[in-house]
Amino acid sequence: MSEEKQVGNLIEKYYSSQHLFGGGDTMQFEGELAARNVDFLLPMILMSVNKGVALLKDDLKHGIKDPAQTYSRSMYTEATASLTHDEWLKVNDMIRFMLDSRDSAGKEGAKEYTFSLLTYESEKKTADD
Repeated sequence: MSEEKQVGNLIEKYYSSQHLFGGGDTMQFEGELAARNVDFLLPMILMSVNKGVALLKDDLKHGIKDPAQTYSRSMYTEATASLTHDEWLKVNDMIRFMLDSRDSAGKEGAKEYTFSLLTYESEKKTADD
């Protein structure tokens, strides 16, 4: 809760999602926090991912329409690596640190980009697969 105001006989409580951001513009949630807020978080994640997919689909389907725009607006990357659980956590931390530590504000040509990095354990294949 970020603020509480008395309005007549009512107490209005204001909540912030700032605790989801690690001091920068990077939001992360998993484990207990995600479990407690699943009904809110899943639609928010899907909305964010769908924005990127819609841009990628438009670029691929219609090409780059604006002659002044010479680049795609969305990119999909997938990579698989063999890691221990601790290594996996560290790689995720390193990615967030790298994004949080950049300072491109005010640089000519700098644009806002949203990174939706979903990392997960791959399904194990059995001999029957």
